[in-house]
Amino acid sequence: MMADNQPYSVFEKNHRFFGWASLVMAWVYTILTNIYDATNGKWDRSGVYVVRQQAFWYIIGMTLLSVPLSLIMHSPALTTPR
Repeated sequence: MMADNQPYSVFEKNHRFFGWASLVMAWVYTILTNIYDATNGKWDRSGVYVVRQQAFWYIIGMTLLSVPLSLIMHSPALTTPR
């Protein structure tokens, strides 16, 4: 029975890893692109500037949506084969 579930298990692990890795990369990209001032070439933006950007709130929404879904989908009732 375990051999039948193994390909799905590998897919699920890869899907989770790349999903979380892409969320972390999106956070890094959002913060780095908002703290760099291209007009004078310096990293001098404050946290207030970052919080006022639409991309910041979009990534907050993505994170808040991803965490509960990950917890729900990881429940044993959904992942145990019958």
